[in-house]
Amino acid sequence: MKKLSVLGSVILAFCFGLQSFAIDVNIPLSNEKTSCKIANSRQSGMQINFHFGDIAAVDVQTTRGVFTELHMQDAYTTERIGAPALPAQKRLIAIPFGAEVTAKVINISDVKTIKLADFGITNQVMPKQYDMPKNMKPEEVPFEYNADAYASTRFNQSEMVKVEVLGTFRGLRIARVTVEPMRYNPSTRELQVYSDIDVEINYTNADYAKTDKMFRATYSPFYNAPYQAFLNIE
Repeated sequence: MKKLSVLGSVILAFCFGLQSFAIDVNIPLSNEKTSCKIANSRQSGMQINFHFGDIAAVDVQTTRGVFTELHMQDAYTTERIGAPALPAQKRLIAIPFGAEVTAKVINISDVKTIKLADFGITNQVMPKQYDMPKNMKPEEVPFEYNADAYASTRFNQSEMVKVEVLGTFRGLRIARVTVEPMRYNPSTRELQVYSDIDVEINYTNADYAKTDKMFRATYSPFYNAPYQAFLNIE
């Protein structure tokens, strides 16, 4: 039951969206808004198109000085504590029982290199922090800063796409697809932004009979809101 409640909280986070933020600087990428849609679906997997719109920059005062947070519509941040926190889109998908799931980038159609100084941004990108415990005050939480990450003279080389199997919820087997469309060079304070990315998800050794049986046995119209958090459930 504990694992189920954790998954439930993850799904609710996707349902109710992200916190809003004040914009200090807007960095335009394209005329289209951020979007995520299935371009091709088949029994053995799917292709997903991720398009990323403008970047919002917000200055933040910390115990270590002023940093700049970067935001994108419908995006979270990367999870490398103490390293520059970059926008990442995370989407839940329902996957077949028994399947091994893989994800790979199959096409990138738009790449831009952006000098933050051209937009009046002179601070370093804000480092990723741990979530603050509810029983602690902000001044009691140590500020995380990875000096090695900020001493780098090149763009970070993190995975652009990854998929993680999370567990099951209401007869669904759940996975999370994370796409990182941005790279950062702390030395030059430049961004490398991949604003249009096609991702392929593949399933192997799937048990489709069990998948169909589990969904039919546990489906309830009262759970329509949580179901809407999944990219591939209508």
